[in-house]
Amino acid sequence: MALRRDLGSNLIALGVVKTRGVIQVVILSRLLGLSGYGIWVQAIAGASIVGMVSGLGLYQAVVQFYPRADDLGGRREVLFNALVPVVLTGLLVLILASLYVLVAPPFLPKPPATPAILLLGVMLGICYALRLVVMNVARARDELGRFAKQSATSELLELTAVVGGALLGRTVTASMAGALAGVGAMLLLLLWRERRDLAWAPSAVRMRRAFHYSLPLVPTQLGDELLARGDRLLVGGILGARAVGLYSVIYAFASLPQMVNIAMTTVLLPKLTTLQYVGTRAREVVRRSAMLYVGGALAVLVLVAFTLPFALTLVLGADSTHGGEPLRAVMIVIGLGVLCFGLGRLEALHLFVGERTRVVAAVWCTAAAINISMNLLLLPRIGLMGAAIATLASYALFLAGIRYVARVAQPAATAPPGPP
Repeated sequence: MALRRDLGSNLIALGVVKTRGVIQVVILSRLLGLSGYGIWVQAIAGASIVGMVSGLGLYQAVVQFYPRADDLGGRREVLFNALVPVVLTGLLVLILASLYVLVAPPFLPKPPATPAILLLGVMLGICYALRLVVMNVARARDELGRFAKQSATSELLELTAVVGGALLGRTVTASMAGALAGVGAMLLLLLWRERRDLAWAPSAVRMRRAFHYSLPLVPTQLGDELLARGDRLLVGGILGARAVGLYSVIYAFASLPQMVNIAMTTVLLPKLTTLQYVGTRAREVVRRSAMLYVGGALAVLVLVAFTLPFALTLVLGADSTHGGEPLRAVMIVIGLGVLCFGLGRLEALHLFVGERTRVVAAVWCTAAAINISMNLLLLPRIGLMGAAIATLASYALFLAGIRYVARVAQPAATAPPGPP
């Protein structure tokens, strides 16, 4: 019953996220134009990648080690030794980005956007990383209803700030400034909410253990972002801003089932970590979740395939075409790829619980490299369908790799974790 309740609350929160995404697409594409929206998409993709690099995977370390802390002092150590490295890494990334904008040597490529958009994107990525660490304290406590509420509140606050910036400035820069203001405000609210656990509490042992667990997650999370968003950057670089705007809208429709998958992984990981489900029971819960996900994803994919032309016209108006490309076929291919990716994420849960983050990183990064390589090869030749095929191929290989590794590592991955 508790599992169903937690899944329900997280599905509602993710439904809010998806609704927010659709509203944002409609408003920004109308205010900024489809090309301006495409630039926005690339800037947000860059910010997410910065966030994953700056975050050092430490939000997962919070979920893993916070529940094992015996007292308030231990919990403070876990949170302090997660937040401080993120802040320091983020400042380093910001300094490097500023130098790149100000004194970039002529042999380096020019920034893909204006300096203001680039720097706002970097600062936004740092706030994303810090927000993720603090929000995951609720997951670590198995307070998944509160985590869902925080996620929904954060998304609505960011949407309001982004739309406000777009309405006031009618530029991508103004929209990025709004996003930074919204995410920054939510971060301050979260820090205030967790102020009892915030204290100066350095611990070499805690930090070493956290880094041992989390650093292999950096390439994993970076690979995850490149798998999920890297194609946007390549589509924009090769086909232009308008093409990436249209592709992003199609991808948003094709990835609707991911909100179910994200809810499942959000709920199951802390329950597996705290040993509420172990052994055969744990494998059965994950198996049933995968079956439910596949059935729901296929049903949504069929529905979206039939309604895509109407949906694109409703969202984009006259901009909903692209050189006669088969957009419905593009969406179906992407949707099948997203289905494979979601299954792979569920299969990987046992590996995360068993602290097998290095092998997960290897699979994730290999799939990301395949995705990028195929996009570079296919985009100039067959356009948006090339990006869709690259998505399906890399996600299918990701699923196959995770299943193989999980089968080999099953005894270790399902064993209870060691002492903190």
